[in-house]
Amino acid sequence: MRRITVCRDCCCGSVRKVPGLDHDEQTRQLAEVAEIRVSACLDVCDQANVIVVQPTPEGRAAGGRPVWLA
Repeated sequence: MRRITVCRDCCCGSVRKVPGLDHDEQTRQLAEVAEIRVSACLDVCDQANVIVVQPTPEGRAAGGRPVWLA
């Protein structure tokens, strides 16, 4: 199964930095298609709503690498 890490609790995944976005709903929707890990901080605080998509073990064996989205 795919794994997605979402930045929450710090500044980038918060209502304070991105008002008007339902962060909990975004996480629920992502959980429908992948395993979700919530990180308190991914150390890219100058960006917002950072998500890291991890390849499956098969994808990694084929050369796939994590993809960072902001």
